Amino acid sequence: MNAKAFISGALVALALTACSGSGSESSLEDDFAAGIAQLGGTRDYPKLHAQVTRTLASLRGDEVSGAGERRAKGLALRGFAWVRRGFESRIAFVQNDSGNVEAATRDAKRADRSLRRGSALLRRAGGILGVDVAVLDEL
Repeated sequence: MNAKAFISGALVALALTACSGSGSESSLEDDFAAGIAQLGGTRDYPKLHAQVTRTLASLRGDEVSGAGERRAKGLALRGFAWVRRGFESRIAFVQNDSGNVEAATRDAKRADRSLRRGSALLRRAGGILGVDVAVLDEL
């Protein structure tokens, strides 16, 4: 192998190493914090539902190291799933229940129950990850 080929190979290897460690993958903490921040941004439930769905996809793709992160990821996934279910019930309340008191009451109770359950799980995950989840008080 001549020196030019060796240097070219070394540069390619160095470039691949730099690209793989460039930080393009977000961490569990970053995705969790971003998802929590989005919850306080609007009361547009269809938009929030879409944002939570994207957050769930991001969290599912995050690598974890250690039992604490694994536990936090599980809590976060379950918490955001419950919050999304709560938003679905709020959307149903607004879109489908005008004039139907029984259905409106059912959807409102389901939304409150789901959001409370999701908030509790997200608070536990936030405690493990060190992320402030005060915005959940407004759900």
